[in-house]
Amino acid sequence: MDINIAISAEGIIIRGGLFTRQANIYVHNRVRKALQLHAVYRSAFGQQFFRAFVHNLLRTAIRKRTPMFLLGAAGFSFQDEGISDDEIASCIDEFEILKKRPPSTPCCTHSAKCDRRTGHALKLNMEKFRTHLRSEGFEPVVESDRLHIWRKSETGKANYTYKVYGTFTDVPARAFFAVQCDTDYRKKWDKLVVQLDVVESDSQNDVVYWHMYYPFPLSSRDYVFVRRSVVDTERACMVVVCHATQHPQCPPRKGVVRVNEYMSNMVISPHNSFDENGFDYLLTYYDDPQSSFPSPVYAWMAASGVHDYVDKLHKATQQFNDGSALRPTLSITKGTISSSASAISNNTSVHFQTTHQQAQAHYAWHRSAL
Repeated sequence: MDINIAISAEGIIIRGGLFTRQANIYVHNRVRKALQLHAVYRSAFGQQFFRAFVHNLLRTAIRKRTPMFLLGAAGFSFQDEGISDDEIASCIDEFEILKKRPPSTPCCTHSAKCDRRTGHALKLNMEKFRTHLRSEGFEPVVESDRLHIWRKSETGKANYTYKVYGTFTDVPARAFFAVQCDTDYRKKWDKLVVQLDVVESDSQNDVVYWHMYYPFPLSSRDYVFVRRSVVDTERACMVVVCHATQHPQCPPRKGVVRVNEYMSNMVISPHNSFDENGFDYLLTYYDDPQSSFPSPVYAWMAASGVHDYVDKLHKATQQFNDGSALRPTLSITKGTISSSASAISNNTSVHFQTTHQQAQAHYAWHRSAL
């Protein structure tokens, strides 16, 4: 009896091995044929046509809810898609290059970058930061007292990555940080927002859906991205990091172009404290809206758009800070940043709630803190 069982088990193992080899051969042949078709269509019609063809094929398959695509949309994993501690630390580390000031020198107390209590310059080490950016392949686009914009051409990508350094002296860092993170308030001050909602959250990250209006004849664009907001009290900065993702509750919409390549990192550093007026910020930004404009035209539009966005953000922060805008509530929970080469400690992960009563409560809290 035991011998028969052993023989039977051995037969199952042998048949299983044969089946595995046959399956591998089948899959190999199918992949090889797919790659051959890819090469033929790409060479015959060009890369742009092929990308559009694949995009339309995927949209059709998703609309029909084929089982293959349903398997890929079973759920969303914050562990796989969330913003990591290393990403936060990397943003802060780059800003530290900018913060390493040369020896301070006396300045006029009427200067925009002057601490009126000490009479010393708050100017950052721009020369060292320019050297860093040049080594990374960035080139200047706009340079003024309060705003610097650089751009970098990325290999294999359609558009530029932008870095923006700026400073404000008339609003506090906490207000600037809150205005960026509150979705309901942005619907009020940003007229290009068609829809902006938090789809799902965990203890550190939010998944956000953002539908943005584009003027005729362009189609509107929409984004699905993960956002993490951190306050690091030890290194005295606030960080907002976003990158594109996919979520089963946010399938592509008919007539709206989905932006699948998007990244935005913002570091905010107060001149004195989070609640006193004056701070510096560094924004790193990239997106590919799949526009049909020639590259030079889009580059000009992107640089102008960044400048316009910063101006609108500043005005919205002023209204937020003087009480003329409904304020969001900061719900702050202790973060779980692990120690690393660039350790982040004493930090908090920040989530924003925006019901009317909570906003009024935050308004009272903010005024009492000042």
